Amino acid sequence: MEENSLRLILLGIGALILLAIYGYDFFKKKSLRRVEEVDVVQEDQTDHALLNTGGFSAIPADEAVDDNVSTADEKDVPLIPADEVLDMVEVPHDEQVPIASQAMVVQLIVLAKDGLPMKGDLLLSAFSDLGLKYDDMGIYHRAEQLDDKCLPLFYIANRLEPGTFPVGQMEGFESTELVLFFQTSATLDAGKAFMEMLDVAGDLSQRFSATLLSDNMEELSIEKISSIQLELSELA
Repeated sequence: MEENSLRLILLGIGALILLAIYGYDFFKKKSLRRVEEVDVVQEDQTDHALLNTGGFSAIPADEAVDDNVSTADEKDVPLIPADEVLDMVEVPHDEQVPIASQAMVVQLIVLAKDGLPMKGDLLLSAFSDLGLKYDDMGIYHRAEQLDDKCLPLFYIANRLEPGTFPVGQMEGFESTELVLFFQTSATLDAGKAFMEMLDVAGDLSQRFSATLLSDNMEELSIEKISSIQLELSELA
């Protein structure tokens, strides 16, 4: 008798424990559902408020404006930037002329001393003596014959804007800066182009008592010449 009563008591306690666990789980799930419903309502209200008050604006990337960028026109600079001299040259789109995978631009600058300009008629005479040819881009170049094509070795331009030489009006023309340059390619003998360009630049600097500079506007040194030759040899 006592054993049966004890069993009934234990079964009752077990049943109460199960009911308690079930009730706790039920009320917990119900509470979570209420919280989620409240969050959804709040999000909907927030989105609605933003749309109505203009608090959110989607601007396409291509229409975004940088506050740090000024739209005012900058004052014209009389010198052509060194990294833009190649824009003066029309590169031919010839599929038969391969381009070097790592092209290098080499530049030398002839700068008049004490701001004394180089006269146009004297420049014209010097260009003729040095075998430089005038082209339809308004600048001069030296070329070599390669098979059936005439391949420019290097170019020479006026470093003062607009960068060209008025070949028909050279008597009234003058310049204080000249830039000689070329870009390496698979068909160009860069070593030869550099040495010939160096000779011409040196000749011009002597004729006009000018200073010969590298692309960073420092006086050309033996070390800089060797550095350029090394870079060109590595591209070969």
